[in-house]
Amino acid sequence: MVPHGEETSWAAAAPRIATKHAHLRMFRKDRDSVYLWCNEHFARSHGRRPEECRQLTDADLLPAELAEASRETDDWVRARGETLEFETSRHANGRLIPCRTVKSPVFGSGGEVTGIFGVSWDVEEADCRCALASTQSSEAHYRGLFDHIDAGVAVYDPVEGGEEFIFKDFNCAAERIDRIDRAQVVGRSVREVFPAVEAFGLLAVFRRVWRTGEPEQFPITYYLDNRVQGWRDNYVYKLPTGEIVAVYQDATEKKRQEEDLRASVERYRTLLETASDAILVFDSPSGTIRDANPAAGALLGRPREQIIGTALQELFPPQDREAHERALLGGGTAHHLEVLRADGLVVPVEVSASLCEVRGHRIVQGIFRDVTAQRKAEREIRRLNQDLERRVADRTRELVAANEELESFAHSISHDLRAPLQVIGGYVDVLIEDYGDVLSEEVRSFLHRVAASSHRMQLLIDDLLRLSRLGREELELEDVHLTALVERVRASLKDREPDRDVSWRIEEGVWVRGDARLLRVALENLLQNAWKFSASRRPAVIEFGTESESEERVCFVRDNGVGFNMEYAGKLFQPFRRLHGEDEFPGTGIGLATAARIIRRHGGRIWAAGTEGEGATFRFTLEPS
Repeated sequence: MVPHGEETSWAAAAPRIATKHAHLRMFRKDRDSVYLWCNEHFARSHGRRPEECRQLTDADLLPAELAEASRETDDWVRARGETLEFETSRHANGRLIPCRTVKSPVFGSGGEVTGIFGVSWDVEEADCRCALASTQSSEAHYRGLFDHIDAGVAVYDPVEGGEEFIFKDFNCAAERIDRIDRAQVVGRSVREVFPAVEAFGLLAVFRRVWRTGEPEQFPITYYLDNRVQGWRDNYVYKLPTGEIVAVYQDATEKKRQEEDLRASVERYRTLLETASDAILVFDSPSGTIRDANPAAGALLGRPREQIIGTALQELFPPQDREAHERALLGGGTAHHLEVLRADGLVVPVEVSASLCEVRGHRIVQGIFRDVTAQRKAEREIRRLNQDLERRVADRTRELVAANEELESFAHSISHDLRAPLQVIGGYVDVLIEDYGDVLSEEVRSFLHRVAASSHRMQLLIDDLLRLSRLGREELELEDVHLTALVERVRASLKDREPDRDVSWRIEEGVWVRGDARLLRVALENLLQNAWKFSASRRPAVIEFGTESESEERVCFVRDNGVGFNMEYAGKLFQPFRRLHGEDEFPGTGIGLATAARIIRRHGGRIWAAGTEGEGATFRFTLEPS
């Protein structure tokens, strides 16, 4: 079936309803081409009554060939939203009778096609004037059709030699579209009712149609006056009686949809053209490429004109073509493939394919990302990781060997240093016990100093050995009740000096995650430090508790002792770095260094704050239990 004749607006069937309806076969179909209504003439031509044709299709009424041709014209009208006029034929009395058919789309309130209105008549029938006379004899039927058609219809009487036009009739749809009652229109001139009609261009169309008698399709145009505005689609024709008829539709919604579609297409085109990744659009299942962006041309090393129209599989290396094409035609993401450039270079790509259906056709949009740099970076990362693992293994072996040598050295030094110290201490004891009576006071004082220094040296050796072992011992993590550990250290200090006047303030219920044995050592050193440096206070105050700092729980040990100058705070946790003399506050200078190493081994932080003469606070963090 080949359409011919001018393409008119969907309402172009209306004039034929008004002029030929007595001899017309008229029908209405829904969007699925099922008959909803037909007139007596249509039903009789198929040997049925009108009510028997409802809910039937062309397959029920026509031979297979004619039914298929009718379905094709229905599809054409629905897809384009336009009227189609064409020649066909029908069976009657054993012969084919040529006839002419007009099919027009019926639009819903949202601008979508909801059905088809059709009119058909035999070419052999009498002149249209006979049909007009018959129509005038059925005025009631005409009025029903006139008022119930979906399009606006206005009938005009020409006056002043076809220069002016007076409203003669105005249907219900026209009242709705132009928001004016029929009574306010009939008898008035078109320029009086629509003052902008001449600038709009429609008045010139009326005048031409009246002069020539040829119908005209007035393209969709925007109308605006002080009462009404909107896009209008007009079809104008002249009746045999001389009246001018305008059949029109409010195309505002359709125009808005077209504008939205145009804007959407422009946005898509802009995104396609400016995308940094290659984008190909191809059919499924044929794999024919329908579109390609500039990035696709750059990726494949060929002009996009040479890409469009080719088969998708031609983009892949020969051995992978079928597998790669099969993977993409089904859609899906994260396909890791290889494409073949025009210069023969194989490029690794990552492809995301989206499958959709457009007007019954399956379309795939594939986004191809060149991952050459990514693959190179991954190889470099693997190489660096392997090199790092090798170096870590080498360093680990060296560290293990160094630790073993250090431990052996520490034991050796410990043994070598302890022996002479024990000898010195022994001789000093003998001299004091056996010859103390004959020695002067000054000599005995010297000997006591030697003995004390020897003892302090032995304590220092023990502390150094313990400090060296802290870095090698495995942590045995568990939930630790710090409050209980503090209570035990407090009891031990109280037993050592029961006469000390000390006020203890210990927070209840402090739990952390850590090694209980090492944490006890850390607390012993911190609390012994507070005990020692608050010895001159009456009473001494020692606190243990927690506080929040930047949404982190911080533990602290605080005293009201002698404090320290904050200028030297960074030296407190260094071995042997003492801020006070041995004669003033005895010690080895290892305790705070030991506490700091234990806290850091647990992944925590430790720092101190103090003021000379006002005390000190040592804060540390540990993982909560």
